[in-house]
This record gives sequence, structure tokens and C-alpha cells, in this order.
Amino acid sequence: MRRREVPGFPAQGLAVTAESGASYLAARLAAAAAALLLLASCASAPKRSPPEWMGVLPSDATLYVSISVPQSADLIRRTLKQGGPAYNDVAQLADRTSRVVLSMTLGRDEPMRFAAVALGSYPAFLINLSLSGKKEWKQVSAVDGSYFLFNKANLQLSIPNGGILLASNGAMPMLLSRYKTPVPLPIPPEVKSDMTRTDVVLYMPQLPGGIGQPAPDQPAAMESDERPHLAIREVWVDATKTKEGYLLVGTMNTGTEEQARVLALVLKIGIVAWMKSNDVTDVADRLRAISVIPEGTSVKVNGISVSDQEIIPLFLGLLNGPSAAEGAQAAPTGTTSESGN
Repeated sequence: MRRREVPGFPAQGLAVTAESGASYLAARLAAAAAALLLLASCASAPKRSPPEWMGVLPSDATLYVSISVPQSADLIRRTLKQGGPAYNDVAQLADRTSRVVLSMTLGRDEPMRFAAVALGSYPAFLINLSLSGKKEWKQVSAVDGSYFLFNKANLQLSIPNGGILLASNGAMPMLLSRYKTPVPLPIPPEVKSDMTRTDVVLYMPQLPGGIGQPAPDQPAAMESDERPHLAIREVWVDATKTKEGYLLVGTMNTGTEEQARVLALVLKIGIVAWMKSNDVTDVADRLRAISVIPEGTSVKVNGISVSDQEIIPLFLGLLNGPSAAEGAQAAPTGTTSESGN
């Protein structure tokens, strides 16, 4: 068989047969096509600030969280792995993620709902191909795109853009319709600023769990000396990563200065109760570093340090509201002095 040299190689040439040359060119074309697919799937996400990305999430959520992932990747992986096999697939993508914004919605006698937008670099073609080959995952079509569903955990996953990953347990059609044009959330300017400069920010439009709500026999517009309505309007917590864990700074907005003073007292007792119920070590040293100060209609909490293992239970406790408040009325007066200034 006649041999020839393939053009485009070094001057000395490469002697190949016509058949092997054709195979070589076919392989190169296939590789180029695969590369184009990967490049198309790895398109970058639109340039938006974390508060703007929040507008992709449900507008009625109980809690909104913004996380800079590089500082907290290990924490995110551990948290996801606790969710089971479906979440393990998502945890493997943590190294490709730069930021996550998510929401959690709590309803009375209803399971928690969550929605998340992860920003990073995701090989959508390869991920979709991998999930398509797993019997636990089912592809579902929606008006604004498609997504994969893990039936056992009701986990929904979609990569509509190589720079964006959407995850939810029920809100995926809405996320697909809003990721291109978010609906702005009414977030206070201070919270927006914190989301751009700190590692983790938790924002709650109103603290759940009942402490910010009037008693059933007390109208929302009324207060009483016996059962004051604290009227907590917004709550947010900044968490900055340290070698040992996280350093927390919290802010709660109320309606009046009197409500802020009452809330400060409740928080002092609640911090002590949380530490005791979670067997926190070095309680005395930690309490000396904490200050709970009413400032006008707000309450500022500074100096709370928690480990990686403690931060998740603490945030879950926030979602339940300061349950220690119920015991505040009966607590000895001297107890509050332990919780800071």
C-alpha cells in the first residue's frame, strides 16, 4: 500500500498509511467536537452581586444564606454528605464552586423547602451524561428548561449554564424561570454590603419560631407589660472564617428602643442556654468575649466564636427562634451577667 506523509507535522514528516491517516483525522475531529461541547457547557455566569443572585430564590423564604465557598468548602461537603447518596453527587462539585446563595422555607407542619444557586465552573455536558446513566436520577422537562430528579430525596438538579448550578427540593421550575432575570428581594443595604465582604451571611426577614410574633391572644398592634411583642423585623448574622472555626456578628432590628432592650436580655439568656444545651467547651472564656448591646431599635451581638462542628446546630437553633426566651422570665437575675456586656 502506498505511503504518504501527513502535512502539518515536523519537516521530517510522519509516514502513515491512508487508512491510519483517516483514523487520526477522525479522532481529532471527535476531540474537537467534544472540546466545543465542553466549552459551550462551561459558559460563565452573568456578572451579578450576591444580593442580585438572591433574586433567583423564592421571595417568601424564612432564611437566605450567602456563602463564599473556598473558605467553607469542607463545611459544605460535610453538610451535604449528611443528606445521603443524592447529596453526595452535589458535594463532589464543591471544588468547582465559588459562591452559593440559598434559601430555606419553614411552614407549620410542613417539611423544610430549600432552593440554591451555585456559581462556579461546571462541565454541564459531562455531569448531565453522568446523571443520565444513573437509574436513581430521572430527567424532567419544564417550560424553561430541563432538570434531573432524585426521587427518593426529591432532590432537583439543573445546570442551565456552565457557570450556574441550580438545586432544590421542589422549586426547580421557578428557579429555571428566574435565573436569567432575577426578581429583586427587599434586603437592607447593610446586609447587601455584608454579603459582598464576609464569608457567610444569614439573613432572615423575620425571626421564625414565635419570639417575634405576638401571642395568640394579643393582636399584632398591641403590647402588654406582661407579654411584650418584640416585633423583630430583620435578623442577619455575618460569619468570618478563622483557623478554629467562625467568628459571628449578629444584628436584630426591632420596632422600638424598649423592644430592643428586652430582646437584648432574652439573647443573653439564650446564648447561655445554647452553650449549655450543646455542651460547648470553655463557656466562661467565650462568654467574656461576647457583647450583647441594644443600639437604638437594634441589638448588636459581637464576639461569638464557634467551631466548624458547632456552627450548623447554631444556625438551626436560629431557625427555631431563641427558645430560651420562654425560660427567661424564671431565670435568676444573675444569670444574664454571664453572657457579656
